[in-house]
Amino acid sequence: MEYKIVRSKRKTISLIVDEKANLIVRAPLRVTDSYLSNLISKKMNWILKKQNEILKKGAFKEKEFVDGEEFLYLGNKYVMKVDDCSKIELNKYLFFPKKYFKKARLLIKQWYIKEALEVFEERMEVYAKMTGWKYSNFTLSNAKRQWGVCDNRKRIKLNWKLIMAPLSIIDYVVVHELAHTIQPNHSKKFWLEVENIIPDYKLKRKWLKDNSKYLNI
Repeated sequence: MEYKIVRSKRKTISLIVDEKANLIVRAPLRVTDSYLSNLISKKMNWILKKQNEILKKGAFKEKEFVDGEEFLYLGNKYVMKVDDCSKIELNKYLFFPKKYFKKARLLIKQWYIKEALEVFEERMEVYAKMTGWKYSNFTLSNAKRQWGVCDNRKRIKLNWKLIMAPLSIIDYVVVHELAHTIQPNHSKKFWLEVENIIPDYKLKRKWLKDNSKYLNI
């Protein structure tokens, strides 16, 4: 079985099957390759089970950017239609200009990013005004595993891929990061602040955990 080893100063070993069914092994610096190989052999049944679950769902399949393919936007699915339009347009379908078809992957990503910036900025302002929580800066990120982050200077980054999720999920992530402007860690106090604004935040967290693999192109 092929797998990728990522070594760091961590103290424990973790086996991760990613959204494309690839096995990633995160290990301490001093752990030998032979030890990891033996561990993988012992965990083979679990690894194969996880890979089969992902392959069965088709979550690993990358977009081909062809006519008739489905794309997510704010939690809804739109079928791509290659048309004689001059720019990408979202209506009943996701219309894509035929003349730019060879650049579909790049242009659709750029379109998502543009939409994400507009939608997220609007939601940030709504909840900042509602709560009185102030942030210093907002940008987009392309992180693989983080949907949002707020640093100690109150600078917030949101993953552009969230634009594919329902608005209620986007709102949860926005509130989560804004709450970090007053509570820097995930203490009980922090979660109470989030719950005051998003009472069912636990359901939103679970939705992200269960569906994050679909928020990708």
